[in-house]
Amino acid sequence: MTAVEADVEPSGRAARWWRRVGSVEGFAAVIVAILVLRGALIGLVDSVAGLALVAVFASLVLQALPFAVLGAVLRAVLLAYPPAVVDRLLRRRLIAAALTAPTLSPVVLASTAVAFPGEPMLVLARLLAGVAAAVLAAVLWQRLGPPDPTDVPVRGQRDWSALIDGCRADIVRAGGVLVLGAAVVATLATALPPRWLDTLAAYPVVAIGAAALLAFLLCQRPETDAVLMAALVPFPLTARLVFLVVGPVVNLRTFARHNERYGPGLAVRYAPAALLAATAVAALAGWVLL
Repeated sequence: MTAVEADVEPSGRAARWWRRVGSVEGFAAVIVAILVLRGALIGLVDSVAGLALVAVFASLVLQALPFAVLGAVLRAVLLAYPPAVVDRLLRRRLIAAALTAPTLSPVVLASTAVAFPGEPMLVLARLLAGVAAAVLAAVLWQRLGPPDPTDVPVRGQRDWSALIDGCRADIVRAGGVLVLGAAVVATLATALPPRWLDTLAAYPVVAIGAAALLAFLLCQRPETDAVLMAALVPFPLTARLVFLVVGPVVNLRTFARHNERYGPGLAVRYAPAALLAATAVAALAGWVLL
């Protein structure tokens, strides 16, 4: 080995190592930092409200993160290796809407059960209302939009490198949305005046409307939204169900995607209709089952 080769090889190895350190590793470093520095951050905060906010935020992120990772892995596997019968059924629009409803995911149902222990009817209500809302949203899209009702992703791409890369990117996106949502929910849970939260408990209609609007704005993944909503204790159970059903059907992220693909006219027509439909389905399910 020449002196020049000896000088080049370590830098080449360093470059290869650096390329392997991607966004997932960076996000993992942030989570480790939260774990390690949580005590220090709490120690730096003087006020009781600040202590509560930091504690709730860190707790929400750490509780929801495993479900975000599991959901990303499951989505990647199903996209690469869909069951043959499911792949055929996806060609039927309304059946596709039902089969791709996020509430059918075992990760989503497990996270809901963990976030709301002792509430099996809430898990059942989310399953049924989530499928019904997805189908109703597909019907609305058939009437209002182009012939692409469910935005079902392309399936059957059995490339492991593409699968892993897609999974990594999905984890980072889910983690970023989770951190933002946890910050908002922690702030609402600890900083809002108690009388505001008592109003939500006293007026269920107000609570349902607030939950639907919050679900639309936070754009949470269905694998993590139950953990966040469980922290908003004053919300009645039906309002919490509305949050869990509305978010996966329509949110600010899907509104922006539709606006980009199809123009503001369609996005403005579809989003309010889907929001109202999902809210009504969830409220009805809550009234019947909860």
